[in-house]
Amino acid sequence: IDEKINSLNKIKDSFHKFQHKFWREEIILDESTIKLINDFLIKYIEIISKLSVSNIQHQQGDYGQSFDNWDKSFGLVKSDLAKIKNELKKEFRKTLEICKP
Repeated sequence: IDEKINSLNKIKDSFHKFQHKFWREEIILDESTIKLINDFLIKYIEIISKLSVSNIQHQQGDYGQSFDNWDKSFGLVKSDLAKIKNELKKEFRKTLEICKP
């Protein structure tokens, strides 16, 4: 459980750094990119919330629910978050193509 807590805290810290960096830089981004990043952030918050609940459930001895929430979180990472990430890659590549001399 301590390993899960440490991992979750690292993930939360990285997320907050990313979120603050995005807020500083969003003024230079295209609206479609901003929308995708916001979608990414919302999905990330959902995943972190499920992981946090899973952690609490585990500490309370509700291992079945804990596992279900942990499993759902990683399912979202592999499906929804991966999809948004791929869309963001396409957006960034389009932007880079426009910026080429």
